[in-house]
Amino acid sequence: MTQLWWENPNEPLTFSAAQEKLKPFSAAAAMGASALKMIYADLSRNGFINKRLRVPHKTKREYFWLFIFHIVFSCAALIIEITNGGLSVTSGVYYSWDVRLASFLLGFIFLLLYYKR
Repeated sequence: MTQLWWENPNEPLTFSAAQEKLKPFSAAAAMGASALKMIYADLSRNGFINKRLRVPHKTKREYFWLFIFHIVFSCAALIIEITNGGLSVTSGVYYSWDVRLASFLLGFIFLLLYYKR
């Protein structure tokens, strides 16, 4: 019965329609109408059939929060590196701001691609 409902989940599966579609199957015929009705009621009650599907869709609010989290995580990583003292090289102390900026821009490009898709 769940497969019958998943053929068109936008429309509710009625018991009479399910019974008609299950007639060709010998196992369903052997079970009888009362057993099929109990199975239908159980599947419907537990949300396996005739449930409302919520299709997720991208919103500008989701994009905004993803962008804010991206900025916060990038800044937090740079702050942690600065407080740890960076990396000592022959020309002084190196902070990977260029790598952080490149990864931030790459992440921003992927966010744009995600939102535009």
